[in-house]
Amino acid sequence: KRYFLDFTFDIKINIMSKLLLLCLASVLFAQLSAVNAINYRPIYKEQDE
Repeated sequence: KRYFLDFTFDIKINIMSKLLLLCLASVLFAQLSAVNAINYRPIYKEQDE
């Protein structure tokens, strides 16, 4: 029984760590897209003018 409990605990840690990685990846992606938007915005403004 103790082994089974440890096994489920490991699975929970695995899932939590994967969720954490997903959150970090999405935050990094959002920051990158925001930087790209800031970089490209002046170009679009110049083209519009």
